[in-house]
Amino acid sequence: MLTYAGNSTNGRSISGLSFRPDLVWIKNRGNANDHQWYDSVRGPNKKLSCNTPDAEWTAGSEFSSFDSGGFTLGNWDNRQNGPYNYVGWAWKGGGVAVSNTSGTIASQVSANPAAGFSVVTYAGNANQVQTVGHGLSATPKMVIIKPRLAS
Repeated sequence: MLTYAGNSTNGRSISGLSFRPDLVWIKNRGNANDHQWYDSVRGPNKKLSCNTPDAEWTAGSEFSSFDSGGFTLGNWDNRQNGPYNYVGWAWKGGGVAVSNTSGTIASQVSANPAAGFSVVTYAGNANQVQTVGHGLSATPKMVIIKPRLAS
C-alpha cells in the first residue's frame, strides 16, 4: 500500500514498493471519487471501477505504467488532483500474462502461486457451467469477477 498527496503533476511516479505491481487499486481518501483498478494483463490504458456497474474504460494516458517499485500516473485528475490524499493498493502477480487453457474457457493470466494471487481475463461463452484457468496451485479462496463490457 502506498499513500500520496495529489499534486496534479503529469507523469508522476509513485514509488515505495519492493516489487513491480500487476494490479493497482487507487482511491481518493477524502472524496467520493470512483475506485480505479489497473492491471498488467489488460495493460495500463484500461481501467475498471470496482464500486460502479461501469464497464471497462480505455483510459488513454491516465495511468502510464507498472514500474519496478511502484507505478507512474498520467494526466487524469481523479488519481492525483491536488490537494487530495490518495491510497494505492498493489499486488504482485506473475508479470507478463500467459495463455492458460486449463479451464473450459481459455484465459490470459498473470499468476503468483506462492502468494495465492492472480489476475485473469477471459471471454465468457454464455453457458451456465464454465471453468476458467487461474494459474494458481490451489483453489482460490476468493474470486472477484467484473464484467469488461456494458450489459
